[in-house]
Amino acid sequence: MEYLELGGRCLMIDEDTAATNFMIRDDKIQMLLSADKEPIKPYLYRARELYDRFGVSSILVVGGAGDYLDIADTVLLLDNYTVVDVTKRAKEIAASRPAHIPTLPPLVSPKPRTLDHGSMSPFSGKTKIPDK
Repeated sequence: MEYLELGGRCLMIDEDTAATNFMIRDDKIQMLLSADKEPIKPYLYRARELYDRFGVSSILVVGGAGDYLDIADTVLLLDNYTVVDVTKRAKEIAASRPAHIPTLPPLVSPKPRTLDHGSMSPFSGKTKIPDK
């Protein structure tokens, strides 16, 4: 939410470096663990709302979370270092096996914040090691 409060408009996430439960919750886990028992709502459940309500785009690098095909506007595939638009095929696949994306209460609108540049120091947390 802090990112939205500061006016962020695009989130870039690499599936390989993001926590799995932040990205998705598969059907089996949804059956085992009810949504009200899990405080973390997967990004999959909120990405469309972030775009539709707040104008925040998402650029995701995924290789195993196919449920994102259901909400993607554009799907690009890197094939032997060549970018290929596979959106049409991705939509066909998503339509044939729809993901279960629950409806959640709407996100609370973020309150605008401004960054206090004076509170930041490029030297914070760094220790100068004296020369010998």
